[in-house]
Amino acid sequence: MEKLNVSGVTLQGFAQGGWRTSIHCPEVGAIFDAGTVLPVNADRYFITHGHPDHSGALPSIVARRSIMETKKPLQVYLPAAIAPHMQAAIDAMDNLFGGRRSLNTVINPMHHGDEVLIRKGLKVKALRTYHGVPSVGWAVEQTTSKLKAEFQGLEGQEIGRLRREGTEVTDDVTGTMLVVPGDTKIDFLLREEHARKAKVLVHEVTYWDNTLSSVEGCRRYGHVHVDEMIEHCDKFEGEALVLVHRSMKYPRSQVEQILKDRFPKAMLPKIHIFDGGDRGNL
Repeated sequence: MEKLNVSGVTLQGFAQGGWRTSIHCPEVGAIFDAGTVLPVNADRYFITHGHPDHSGALPSIVARRSIMETKKPLQVYLPAAIAPHMQAAIDAMDNLFGGRRSLNTVINPMHHGDEVLIRKGLKVKALRTYHGVPSVGWAVEQTTSKLKAEFQGLEGQEIGRLRREGTEVTDDVTGTMLVVPGDTKIDFLLREEHARKAKVLVHEVTYWDNTLSSVEGCRRYGHVHVDEMIEHCDKFEGEALVLVHRSMKYPRSQVEQILKDRFPKAMLPKIHIFDGGDRGNL
């Protein structure tokens, strides 16, 4: 399992194209996708789409929580179109247990634009993505209080006095802390403002040369080709662009070399590779 800390956001887990994608973000208290069982606990899963490498481990996760007698319900958020199928998978697991255990799970169908309140000042919003099956991406929005410009530079005691007198000394500022779209075409980066302005954007690049797929073939299956990301990565305005979901036919060392050799030099400080390692680490 790989762990990456960027811009105050922690990502840990796997993001391997065709194999498994599950990314835990402790700052959100959630796991994005359920392509494998991670050795961490979370009460919320945000599923981007129904392909097995992104959702296939969910019945096992539910069963494990039942065996551990976890009291809090597992909240699963996923594209509305696949909610009945996932509910059927959970019901099947219940039948395999013979009805002896409580699979304490809530399936939450989500549409583009729907929001989930995690806690005060933190929510997750469903975004439109561009894949070959029903899908949603997830934007984590954080609201913080910022001292108003006219009060900056004042001593803490003076700010405290103003507060006691009823003066509003802060403004609420909302920004996109993290975006995880799952599998999608480059159209997501080009069309979605949340993606371009996120502090941390986790974006797929599945094919890293033309030996496995051309750009056209890649787009046909709803993925991103490295040539597209090289062309458009400078549209990202945030702090950290994390590239994930490489086809496991490419060694990690090859991907890292392509990044170094072909990507715009000005973007390199912002770009990170995250996937969980090579096949030997599966």
